Amino acid sequence: MFQFDSINDFLMMDGHGIYVWACYAITLAAFIVLAWLPFAKKRELVTQLQRQERINNRPAEVIK
Repeated sequence: MFQFDSINDFLMMDGHGIYVWACYAITLAAFIVLAWLPFAKKRELVTQLQRQERINNRPAEVIK
């Protein structure tokens, strides 16, 4: 049922393992970055909006 004789054979995949596992790692890293970026951008936007709100709500005597 299992095509490989051992875990090591599975990881090495007849000499192609380094390429196969590198592709999986690169794809996983890309998915993680693509999932994380919207949250980072939202946090940055919220920070900018809060800063702008503080600037707009300053008392008139401070703004000269």
